[in-house]
Amino acid sequence: MNILSADADYGGAGKGHMGTEVWSDQLGKWVFLDPQFNCYAMKDGIPLHFTELVEHYNHVQFHSPSKETLREYPSFVSDYFGYIRTNRKEHGHTLRMTLPLQGYEQQLAFEAMELDHASYTNNKDDFYPALNHTMILFEYKEKKDLPKLIQDYNIQTEEEYEAFLPLLSAKPDYRLTFIHTAEAFSHYEVSIDAGDPFVLYDNELDWSLVEGMNRITARTVNDCGVKGVPVTMTIYYGE
Repeated sequence: MNILSADADYGGAGKGHMGTEVWSDQLGKWVFLDPQFNCYAMKDGIPLHFTELVEHYNHVQFHSPSKETLREYPSFVSDYFGYIRTNRKEHGHTLRMTLPLQGYEQQLAFEAMELDHASYTNNKDDFYPALNHTMILFEYKEKKDLPKLIQDYNIQTEEEYEAFLPLLSAKPDYRLTFIHTAEAFSHYEVSIDAGDPFVLYDNELDWSLVEGMNRITARTVNDCGVKGVPVTMTIYYGE
């Protein structure tokens, strides 16, 4: 990712710097690292991403094995508080997604040179998506046609409707759909009712509840075998 000065378009040379940001499943957040200076920033014991570094600059603790870096880096990095930029793939195109920090203009040039496919957002959640998460959607496999049932059984009053509720009630037979935000996704790891995990390459699974407590846990696994954040759904079925 790039960090850029506020005048990166026509302010001269040296208006950009390269760094990297990595997603931590353990922390559930992005972390900024500067490999060139072997340096990172923390606040209250928590590593920061670059936007947090800018927002809390006066209260940040920088960490590096080099005393010279610790002495010079805070002033150096503050020159690049204008924008943060990273490349994203969307619909077969590479977008230069940019989040303005202390910069206010939507620039179309960098150091007087061309800046293709520039994309700007003020939404930090767009720029910092949560990775390696799983969402489970529940869909009833059997759907009741309520108007037809009311007509077939000639239900006229609220009392009659309540009397027929056992007939109308949903059966807990589900088709689950899994959605993920993992990079280099390989498969899901799924466990039902604390049973042994099994591999799911598809994104759908049929699941019927039993009386009592029901539990399903799922998480992503990427091509390198790195496991994502587990999500657990607990549902009680019964009176």
